[in-house]
This record gives sequence, structure tokens and C-alpha cells, in this order.
Amino acid sequence: MQTQGNRPTLGGMFLQHVIVFLICVVFPGGVTMMAPASWLTFARSPETVQCTTRTCVFLVVPFKTQHVENVTGISDRGRSATTKREIKRGRDTGKIIHVDGEGFLQIHGVGDQLAEVSVSPAIGIVSASN
Repeated sequence: MQTQGNRPTLGGMFLQHVIVFLICVVFPGGVTMMAPASWLTFARSPETVQCTTRTCVFLVVPFKTQHVENVTGISDRGRSATTKREIKRGRDTGKIIHVDGEGFLQIHGVGDQLAEVSVSPAIGIVSASN
């Protein structure tokens, strides 16, 4: 003989849907916003080199697109990691805070054109020019 379980309530079903939404959508979206994937596409014609950068959330949905028509050089810039003393309401709390470094790949174009893509500061970037 088979017994029937209790049917979930409307509130219970709503809570299940909220939990699934948080796990499957919000968490991956938040992670890829903090550490986004960037795609660089270079196209070469006989006269110029063009670059398009796409910074994506969920690894495939671009939220920032940059385009450089005539690439003249590639460089990098970075900010090293530091430690700071925590200050709240103008007073030193005595706590030490670690601030992570940042790294950026810069693609230069003619004039003031510049595309900048966030990269890991732990990996050294070799600067190149064409």
C-alpha cells in the first residue's frame, strides 16, 4: 500500500524557487561580475590591426565592449597589493586590512583611443609593440 505525502504549500514552493534562483542565477552572476571573463578579438587587414574586447558575465553575456580601430601598442599597468589600517568614523580601529592588487592590459590606438581589460595582478604581462 502506497501512502501519499503532504503537498507542499504555496510558501514552501516559493521558497524552493527562490533558493534555486539564488544558487543557479545570482551566485554565478555575482562571481563572474567580480572576476569576469574577457574575450579579445584581433583582426588584421593589410594596413591596420583592430581589436574588440568583450567583458562578460556568465562567461558569455557581454556587459562591456570596447573597440580600438588602429592598434599601435599594447602595455600593462598595475597596482600592487597593500595593507591598510581600518578607520571607522574617523578613528583607528587597530585592525589591519589587506587590499588586493589590480592589473590591467592596455591596448592603445591612434590618438587617445585606449581599451583596458582587467587581468590578474599575479601574472606578469610582457609589453609588446608593433
